[in-house]
Amino acid sequence: MNKKEFLDELCRRLRYASVDEAQRLVAFVTESIDDRIEEGMTEEEAVTAVGSIDDLVREVSGEAKVETFTDEVAVKGAHRRDYVVSADGVETIEVTEGGGDVNFRVSRDDKIHVHVTESERQRYIVTKKNGVVSVTKEQLGGKDINFGFGLFVFRADFNNNTDVIVDVPENLRAAIDCKTGSGDVGYSLRSALSVSLTTGSGDIDVDSCAVGGRAELKTGSGDINVDELMAESIEITAASGDADLKSVTAKALKLSAISGDIEVDEAFIADKAVVKSVSGDVNLCMASPLKVGSFESVSGDLDIGLYGHGEEYSVSAKSVSGDVDVPADKPEAPNAVRARTTSGDIRIEIAR
Repeated sequence: MNKKEFLDELCRRLRYASVDEAQRLVAFVTESIDDRIEEGMTEEEAVTAVGSIDDLVREVSGEAKVETFTDEVAVKGAHRRDYVVSADGVETIEVTEGGGDVNFRVSRDDKIHVHVTESERQRYIVTKKNGVVSVTKEQLGGKDINFGFGLFVFRADFNNNTDVIVDVPENLRAAIDCKTGSGDVGYSLRSALSVSLTTGSGDIDVDSCAVGGRAELKTGSGDINVDELMAESIEITAASGDADLKSVTAKALKLSAISGDIEVDEAFIADKAVVKSVSGDVNLCMASPLKVGSFESVSGDLDIGLYGHGEEYSVSAKSVSGDVDVPADKPEAPNAVRARTTSGDIRIEIAR
Protein backbone atom coordinates (compact mmCIF):
# COMPACT_ATOMS: atom_id res chain seq x y z
CA MET A 1 0.00 0.00 0.00
CA ASN A 2 1.41 3.40 -0.98
CA LYS A 3 1.16 6.62 1.02
CA LYS A 4 -1.95 7.98 -0.73
CA GLU A 5 -3.86 4.69 -0.41
CA PHE A 6 -2.91 4.45 3.28
CA LEU A 7 -3.99 8.01 4.10
CA ASP A 8 -7.24 7.69 2.10
CA GLU A 9 -8.15 4.54 4.02
CA LEU A 10 -7.17 6.11 7.35
CA CYS A 11 -9.38 9.15 6.67
CA ARG A 12 -12.30 6.92 5.75
CA ARG A 13 -11.94 4.94 8.98
CA LEU A 14 -11.80 8.18 11.00
CA ARG A 15 -15.15 9.48 9.75
CA TYR A 16 -16.76 8.94 13.18
CA ALA A 17 -13.93 10.60 15.14
CA SER A 18 -13.91 14.30 16.01
CA VAL A 19 -12.50 16.62 13.33
CA ASP A 20 -9.67 17.84 15.57
CA GLU A 21 -8.58 14.32 16.56
CA ALA A 22 -8.71 13.10 12.95
CA GLN A 23 -6.70 16.06 11.67
CA ARG A 24 -4.02 15.64 14.35
CA LEU A 25 -3.63 11.92 13.66
CA VAL A 26 -3.49 12.33 9.85
CA ALA A 27 -0.91 15.11 10.19
CA PHE A 28 1.20 12.99 12.56
CA VAL A 29 1.05 9.92 10.30
CA THR A 30 1.88 11.98 7.18
CA GLU A 31 4.94 13.48 8.87
CA SER A 32 6.04 10.05 10.15
CA ILE A 33 5.87 8.56 6.65
CA ASP A 34 7.73 11.50 5.11
CA ASP A 35 10.47 11.32 7.77
CA ARG A 36 11.04 7.62 7.10
CA ILE A 37 11.23 8.20 3.36
CA GLU A 38 13.84 10.91 3.92
CA GLU A 39 15.81 8.41 6.01
CA GLY A 40 16.01 6.08 3.02
CA MET A 41 12.95 3.84 3.29
CA THR A 42 10.76 3.14 0.28
CA GLU A 43 7.25 4.53 0.37
CA GLU A 44 5.75 1.08 1.05
CA GLU A 45 8.28 0.39 3.83
CA ALA A 46 7.54 3.75 5.46
CA VAL A 47 3.80 3.06 5.37
CA THR A 48 4.29 -0.36 6.98
CA ALA A 49 6.53 1.12 9.69
CA VAL A 50 3.90 3.55 11.04
CA GLY A 51 1.65 0.65 12.09
CA SER A 52 -1.73 -0.74 11.09
CA ILE A 53 -4.75 1.44 10.41
CA ASP A 54 -6.77 -0.56 12.97
CA ASP A 55 -4.31 0.30 15.76
CA LEU A 56 -4.15 3.98 14.77
CA VAL A 57 -7.95 4.30 14.74
CA ARG A 58 -8.21 2.63 18.15
CA GLU A 59 -5.84 5.20 19.65
CA VAL A 60 -8.26 7.95 18.64
CA SER A 61 -11.61 6.26 19.26
CA GLY A 62 -10.78 4.33 22.42
CA GLU A 63 -11.87 1.05 20.85
CA ALA A 64 -10.68 -2.15 22.50
CA LYS A 65 -8.34 -4.34 20.50
CA VAL A 66 -9.96 -7.03 18.36
CA GLU A 67 -7.89 -10.09 17.52
CA THR A 68 -8.29 -11.61 14.06
CA PHE A 69 -7.49 -15.01 12.61
CA THR A 70 -7.73 -16.06 8.98
CA ASP A 71 -8.83 -19.59 8.09
CA GLU A 72 -8.25 -21.53 4.89
CA VAL A 73 -9.28 -20.04 1.56
CA ALA A 74 -12.95 -20.86 1.04
CA VAL A 75 -13.34 -19.77 -2.58
CA LYS A 76 -11.09 -17.96 -5.02
CA GLY A 77 -10.36 -14.47 -3.77
CA ALA A 78 -12.18 -14.94 -0.45
CA HIS A 79 -11.27 -16.15 3.02
CA ARG A 80 -12.94 -16.88 6.33
CA ARG A 81 -11.95 -14.59 9.16
CA ASP A 82 -12.51 -15.02 12.89
CA TYR A 83 -12.71 -11.79 14.88
CA VAL A 84 -12.18 -12.50 18.59
CA VAL A 85 -13.39 -9.99 21.17
CA SER A 86 -13.11 -10.08 24.96
CA ALA A 87 -16.57 -10.29 26.57
CA ASP A 88 -15.49 -8.20 29.57
CA GLY A 89 -17.74 -5.17 29.97
CA VAL A 90 -19.88 -5.96 26.92
CA GLU A 91 -23.47 -4.75 27.30
CA THR A 92 -24.62 -4.65 23.68
CA ILE A 93 -23.90 -6.60 20.48
CA GLU A 94 -24.97 -4.91 17.22
CA VAL A 95 -24.85 -6.63 13.83
CA THR A 96 -25.67 -4.87 10.54
CA GLU A 97 -25.54 -7.15 7.50
CA GLY A 98 -26.54 -6.09 3.99
CA GLY A 99 -27.97 -9.30 2.62
CA GLY A 100 -26.41 -12.37 4.18
CA ASP A 101 -27.63 -14.68 6.94
CA VAL A 102 -26.81 -14.00 10.59
CA ASN A 103 -26.65 -16.75 13.21
CA PHE A 104 -26.19 -16.29 16.96
CA ARG A 105 -24.79 -19.32 18.80
CA VAL A 106 -23.34 -20.17 22.19
CA SER A 107 -19.55 -19.78 22.26
CA ARG A 108 -17.27 -22.65 23.25
CA ASP A 109 -15.12 -20.33 25.40
CA ASP A 110 -15.48 -17.04 27.29
CA LYS A 111 -14.90 -14.79 24.25
CA ILE A 112 -17.11 -13.39 21.51
CA HIS A 113 -16.27 -14.81 18.08
CA VAL A 114 -17.46 -13.21 14.83
CA HIS A 115 -17.00 -15.54 11.84
CA VAL A 116 -17.29 -13.88 8.41
CA THR A 117 -16.16 -14.29 4.82
CA GLU A 118 -14.20 -11.38 3.35
CA SER A 119 -12.97 -10.67 -0.16
CA GLU A 120 -11.82 -7.79 -2.33
CA ARG A 121 -15.49 -6.84 -2.69
CA GLN A 122 -16.63 -6.98 0.93
CA ARG A 123 -15.22 -6.83 4.41
CA TYR A 124 -16.43 -6.37 7.98
CA ILE A 125 -15.63 -3.74 10.58
CA VAL A 126 -15.67 -5.26 14.07
CA THR A 127 -15.16 -2.92 17.02
CA LYS A 128 -15.61 -2.83 20.77
CA LYS A 129 -16.18 0.56 22.35
CA ASN A 130 -17.99 1.73 25.51
CA GLY A 131 -19.46 -1.71 26.13
CA VAL A 132 -20.76 -2.10 22.56
CA VAL A 133 -19.50 -4.73 20.12
CA SER A 134 -20.39 -3.60 16.60
CA VAL A 135 -20.26 -5.74 13.43
CA THR A 136 -20.82 -3.86 10.17
CA LYS A 137 -20.49 -5.08 6.61
CA GLU A 138 -18.85 -2.84 4.03
CA GLN A 139 -19.18 -3.33 0.28
CA LEU A 140 -16.02 -2.41 -1.60
CA GLY A 141 -17.26 -2.93 -5.15
CA GLY A 142 -20.09 -4.18 -7.31
CA LYS A 143 -23.41 -2.61 -8.18
CA ASP A 144 -26.87 -2.45 -6.66
CA ILE A 145 -29.91 -2.35 -8.91
CA ASN A 146 -33.35 -1.18 -7.76
CA PHE A 147 -36.49 -2.68 -9.27
CA GLY A 148 -39.66 -0.62 -8.83
CA PHE A 149 -43.11 -2.21 -8.72
CA GLY A 150 -45.77 0.35 -7.91
CA LEU A 151 -45.20 1.56 -4.34
CA PHE A 152 -42.55 -1.05 -3.60
CA VAL A 153 -38.85 -0.91 -4.43
CA PHE A 154 -36.75 -4.06 -4.21
CA ARG A 155 -32.98 -3.75 -3.87
CA ALA A 156 -30.92 -6.44 -5.58
CA ASP A 157 -27.40 -6.74 -4.20
CA PHE A 158 -25.08 -8.50 -6.64
CA ASN A 159 -22.14 -8.57 -4.24
CA ASN A 160 -21.30 -11.69 -2.28
CA ASN A 161 -23.81 -12.38 0.48
CA THR A 162 -22.32 -14.76 3.00
CA ASP A 163 -23.13 -15.92 6.49
CA VAL A 164 -22.16 -14.09 9.65
CA ILE A 165 -21.88 -16.28 12.74
CA VAL A 166 -21.68 -14.65 16.16
CA ASP A 167 -20.67 -16.91 19.05
CA VAL A 168 -21.51 -15.43 22.47
CA PRO A 169 -20.40 -16.81 25.88
CA GLU A 170 -23.22 -18.60 27.66
CA ASN A 171 -22.90 -16.50 30.81
CA LEU A 172 -22.95 -13.13 28.99
CA ARG A 173 -26.28 -11.31 29.20
CA ALA A 174 -26.19 -8.49 26.66
CA ALA A 175 -28.64 -6.56 24.50
CA ILE A 176 -28.74 -8.09 20.99
CA ASP A 177 -29.59 -5.89 17.99
CA CYS A 178 -29.42 -7.49 14.53
CA LYS A 179 -30.47 -6.10 11.15
CA THR A 180 -30.08 -7.80 7.76
CA GLY A 181 -31.53 -6.78 4.42
CA SER A 182 -32.57 -10.11 2.94
CA GLY A 183 -30.88 -12.86 4.92
CA ASP A 184 -32.22 -15.29 7.50
CA VAL A 185 -31.61 -14.81 11.22
CA GLY A 186 -31.00 -17.79 13.48
CA TYR A 187 -30.93 -17.26 17.24
CA SER A 188 -30.04 -19.92 19.79
CA LEU A 189 -28.62 -17.92 22.71
CA ARG A 190 -30.17 -18.96 26.00
CA SER A 191 -30.41 -15.52 27.64
CA ALA A 192 -30.13 -11.80 26.86
CA LEU A 193 -31.01 -8.40 28.32
CA SER A 194 -33.10 -7.62 25.23
CA VAL A 195 -33.38 -8.95 21.68
CA SER A 196 -34.18 -7.13 18.43
CA LEU A 197 -33.98 -9.20 15.22
CA THR A 198 -34.99 -7.57 11.92
CA THR A 199 -34.80 -8.83 8.33
CA GLY A 200 -36.26 -7.44 5.15
CA SER A 201 -37.22 -10.69 3.44
CA GLY A 202 -35.58 -13.55 5.34
CA ASP A 203 -36.84 -15.98 7.96
CA ILE A 204 -36.29 -15.66 11.71
CA ASP A 205 -35.80 -18.80 13.81
CA VAL A 206 -35.53 -18.60 17.60
CA ASP A 207 -34.75 -21.55 19.86
CA SER A 208 -35.27 -21.62 23.62
CA CYS A 209 -34.42 -18.16 24.97
CA ALA A 210 -35.08 -16.08 28.10
CA VAL A 211 -34.95 -12.29 27.71
CA GLY A 212 -34.86 -9.94 30.67
CA GLY A 213 -36.56 -7.08 28.82
CA ARG A 214 -38.13 -6.66 25.39
CA ALA A 215 -38.01 -9.17 22.54
CA GLU A 216 -38.78 -7.83 19.06
CA LEU A 217 -38.84 -9.93 15.88
CA LYS A 218 -39.65 -8.36 12.49
CA THR A 219 -39.59 -9.62 8.90
CA GLY A 220 -40.99 -8.19 5.70
CA SER A 221 -41.79 -11.33 3.72
CA GLY A 222 -40.20 -14.24 5.57
CA ASP A 223 -41.55 -16.58 8.22
CA ILE A 224 -40.99 -16.34 11.97
CA ASN A 225 -40.58 -19.57 13.91
CA VAL A 226 -40.19 -19.59 17.70
CA ASP A 227 -39.62 -22.73 19.72
CA GLU A 228 -39.70 -21.15 23.19
CA LEU A 229 -39.37 -17.47 24.14
CA MET A 230 -39.68 -15.81 27.54
CA ALA A 231 -39.49 -12.01 27.89
CA GLU A 232 -40.91 -9.00 29.71
CA SER A 233 -42.74 -8.08 26.50
CA ILE A 234 -42.82 -9.68 23.06
CA GLU A 235 -43.58 -7.97 19.73
CA ILE A 236 -43.61 -10.01 16.52
CA THR A 237 -44.32 -8.67 13.03
CA ALA A 238 -44.52 -10.81 9.88
CA ALA A 239 -45.81 -8.70 6.99
CA SER A 240 -46.48 -11.43 4.44
CA GLY A 241 -44.93 -14.49 6.07
CA ASP A 242 -46.31 -16.82 8.72
CA ALA A 243 -45.64 -16.58 12.44
CA ASP A 244 -45.46 -19.99 14.13
CA LEU A 245 -44.87 -19.82 17.89
CA LYS A 246 -44.66 -22.99 19.96
CA SER A 247 -44.45 -21.42 23.42
CA VAL A 248 -44.25 -17.76 24.51
CA THR A 249 -44.26 -16.26 28.00
CA ALA A 250 -44.54 -12.53 28.71
CA LYS A 251 -46.51 -9.83 30.48
CA ALA A 252 -47.54 -8.33 27.14
CA LEU A 253 -47.72 -9.89 23.66
CA LYS A 254 -48.21 -8.06 20.34
CA LEU A 255 -48.51 -10.00 17.06
CA SER A 256 -49.24 -8.60 13.62
CA ALA A 257 -49.32 -9.91 10.06
CA ILE A 258 -50.70 -8.75 6.73
CA SER A 259 -51.21 -11.86 4.63
CA GLY A 260 -49.49 -14.53 6.69
CA ASP A 261 -51.06 -16.81 9.27
CA ILE A 262 -50.43 -16.50 13.01
CA GLU A 263 -50.34 -19.66 15.11
CA VAL A 264 -49.50 -19.82 18.81
CA ASP A 265 -49.60 -23.27 20.39
CA GLU A 266 -49.04 -22.21 24.01
CA ALA A 267 -49.14 -18.66 25.38
CA PHE A 268 -48.53 -17.62 28.98
CA ILE A 269 -49.46 -13.91 28.91
CA ALA A 270 -49.97 -12.23 32.27
CA ASP A 271 -51.57 -8.93 31.22
CA LYS A 272 -52.42 -8.16 27.59
CA ALA A 273 -52.37 -9.81 24.18
CA VAL A 274 -52.96 -7.81 20.97
CA VAL A 275 -53.16 -9.74 17.68
CA LYS A 276 -53.87 -8.17 14.28
CA SER A 277 -54.06 -9.76 10.84
CA VAL A 278 -55.33 -8.49 7.50
CA SER A 279 -55.97 -11.63 5.44
CA GLY A 280 -54.23 -14.38 7.39
CA ASP A 281 -55.81 -16.69 9.93
CA VAL A 282 -55.12 -16.47 13.67
CA ASN A 283 -54.98 -19.57 15.87
CA LEU A 284 -53.98 -18.89 19.47
CA CYS A 285 -54.19 -21.09 22.55
CA MET A 286 -53.75 -19.52 25.97
CA ALA A 287 -52.12 -21.65 28.66
CA SER A 288 -52.87 -19.18 31.49
CA PRO A 289 -55.64 -16.65 32.29
CA LEU A 290 -55.57 -13.54 30.09
CA LYS A 291 -56.58 -10.17 31.61
CA VAL A 292 -57.04 -8.26 28.35
CA GLY A 293 -57.19 -9.65 24.82
CA SER A 294 -57.74 -7.85 21.50
CA PHE A 295 -57.97 -9.89 18.28
CA GLU A 296 -58.63 -8.34 14.86
CA SER A 297 -58.68 -9.52 11.25
CA VAL A 298 -60.14 -8.22 8.00
CA SER A 299 -60.72 -11.42 6.03
CA GLY A 300 -58.91 -14.05 8.08
CA ASP A 301 -60.48 -16.35 10.67
CA LEU A 302 -59.94 -15.96 14.43
CA ASP A 303 -59.73 -19.16 16.46
CA ILE A 304 -58.93 -18.33 20.10
CA GLY A 305 -58.63 -20.73 23.01
CA LEU A 306 -58.81 -19.04 26.43
CA TYR A 307 -57.69 -20.61 29.71
CA GLY A 308 -60.13 -20.62 32.64
CA HIS A 309 -63.90 -20.66 33.18
CA GLY A 310 -66.64 -18.82 31.34
CA GLU A 311 -67.43 -16.70 34.41
CA GLU A 312 -63.93 -15.20 34.27
CA TYR A 313 -64.29 -13.57 30.83
CA SER A 314 -66.29 -10.77 29.29
CA VAL A 315 -66.31 -11.64 25.58
CA SER A 316 -67.23 -9.14 22.85
CA ALA A 317 -67.14 -10.49 19.28
CA LYS A 318 -68.36 -9.15 15.95
CA SER A 319 -68.01 -10.10 12.28
CA VAL A 320 -69.70 -8.26 9.41
CA SER A 321 -70.22 -11.30 7.18
CA GLY A 322 -68.49 -14.19 8.94
CA ASP A 323 -69.79 -16.72 11.47
CA VAL A 324 -69.40 -16.03 15.20
CA ASP A 325 -69.20 -18.82 17.79
CA VAL A 326 -68.26 -17.47 21.23
CA PRO A 327 -69.32 -17.99 24.87
CA ALA A 328 -72.06 -15.86 26.36
CA ASP A 329 -70.83 -12.46 27.52
CA LYS A 330 -70.30 -11.93 31.25
CA PRO A 331 -70.08 -8.12 31.58
CA GLU A 332 -68.97 -8.23 35.23
CA ALA A 333 -66.14 -10.71 34.61
CA PRO A 334 -62.60 -9.58 35.58
CA ASN A 335 -61.00 -10.47 32.22
CA ALA A 336 -62.02 -8.82 28.93
CA VAL A 337 -61.59 -10.19 25.39
CA ARG A 338 -62.54 -8.38 22.18
CA ALA A 339 -62.62 -9.97 18.70
CA ARG A 340 -63.45 -8.27 15.38
CA THR A 341 -63.40 -9.33 11.72
CA THR A 342 -64.94 -8.05 8.51
CA SER A 343 -65.51 -11.26 6.55
CA GLY A 344 -63.69 -13.89 8.61
CA ASP A 345 -65.16 -16.31 11.12
CA ILE A 346 -64.69 -15.97 14.89
CA ARG A 347 -64.50 -18.90 17.27
CA ILE A 348 -63.62 -18.52 20.97
CA GLU A 349 -63.51 -21.39 23.42
CA ILE A 350 -62.82 -21.22 27.19
CA ALA A 351 -61.42 -24.29 28.94
CA ARG A 352 -58.84 -25.39 31.48
